[in-house]
Amino acid sequence: MKDRKIIKILTNFNLKERKAFFRYVSSPYFNTNQKITDLLSYIYRFSPDYEDKNFTIEKAFQQLFKKEPFNERIITRLISKLFKLAEDFICTSKNEKDSFTRNIYLLEYYYNNQMTAFFDPVHKKLNADNEASTIKDDNYYYKKYLTEFHYIRLITRDDRRDTPINLNKLISALDAQYWIRKLSLLSAKVNHQILVKHQVIDNSETEYVLQYLKNHDLQKIPAVQISYCALELLNDPTVASYPRFKEILSEHHTSFPVVQVQNFYNILINSIPNCFSGVNERLEEYFRIFSEQIDLGYIYSNGYILPQALKNVMTVALRLKKYKWAASFLESNKEKILSREVYFWNLSALLYEKGDYEKSLELLMETKYNDTFYLLSTKRLLIKIYYQLDYNELLHSFINTFRVFISRKKLPEEKKEQNQLFLNFLSKLIKLQPHQQKEFKALLLKIEAIPDVAEQKWLI
Repeated sequence: MKDRKIIKILTNFNLKERKAFFRYVSSPYFNTNQKITDLLSYIYRFSPDYEDKNFTIEKAFQQLFKKEPFNERIITRLISKLFKLAEDFICTSKNEKDSFTRNIYLLEYYYNNQMTAFFDPVHKKLNADNEASTIKDDNYYYKKYLTEFHYIRLITRDDRRDTPINLNKLISALDAQYWIRKLSLLSAKVNHQILVKHQVIDNSETEYVLQYLKNHDLQKIPAVQISYCALELLNDPTVASYPRFKEILSEHHTSFPVVQVQNFYNILINSIPNCFSGVNERLEEYFRIFSEQIDLGYIYSNGYILPQALKNVMTVALRLKKYKWAASFLESNKEKILSREVYFWNLSALLYEKGDYEKSLELLMETKYNDTFYLLSTKRLLIKIYYQLDYNELLHSFINTFRVFISRKKLPEEKKEQNQLFLNFLSKLIKLQPHQQKEFKALLLKIEAIPDVAEQKWLI
């Protein structure tokens, strides 16, 4: 029963949403089948995790139909209808929160039914609400366009000759929305091309758009300007384009949704290797950007810090030896970390960097990691601890185990190669004897020549 789609949706509902959904299903306006309401009532007995062994499709049928013989077709049909109601509920709930769309529906209704007296107050409210918004992204301009479009359509039909038609306002809003979205899509395309290796890259469209908008009046709109600078930085990361984009982001970040600002910060972070030559310079800049995100709240997603974001922040802090800062940050965000496994891994990494290998090992051995990339990092950290503690037998055995894991696990080829190189270099390193200085130097040169090897700094 737990594998059914309806259960997967209900698992994501919080208590408030579960109660609201029950009221929705119980309403004769949305559902006239009492059996579906009874089914939901039965399912809720096992909320919120739905793990009870008695939670089966057979027992659900028995609860609804008492002494009737089990009929899978009937109960499956009820479950399907309940799932459809859950989807409708999600859409309805979303629409209830979207006052703009509801008011647009009202404008259309009043227009189609020639109820002009009702139309005007709704139109004024839409305009006022949109202008009052601090967020001036592509959706702001889309709303501006749509509101003006319905108004012009009305005064044209009613032949209001004393009311001027401002088509320029309509066109400007549409242009702004188009270019913001166009620039954002091109940025996503260029960013994807950077991440995916070994493919032919055609940047002709990007170059054309950048040239077209270079000195255009559209850049007076902050959302166009920042989207332009983001694309410019991605297309050609330079020492000049990086601080320009950073400055504009700092000035206008409050004008965009949180998710969009987080994307802008990711563009900055991904550009650092191309804009800063020295390793310490890069690390210091990473730390500055992460600190800014933390201070402004952009490091968090829905109140939580995502595992990869936490790992990135901690890795930079530890490489800069900011152990006190890292410990304070980890502890102060303990309740905002999605899982105890992620918290303990980062605590283990902190203890390792401080030289407390035994305690770090103890924490790692006590915790099970499901996230693939945290699991890879855990295995490498264990190897480093075994090496530091001279646990040679464990080290050799674990290297072989890790090799098997990499070969059998479904991983991106890039990740496989990075970890295989790490194991290959480490295996050669531990075989060398202290007197083999020539071989040490040759191995060091090989490690330094391959920046993609996992744990390169540690190997060096």
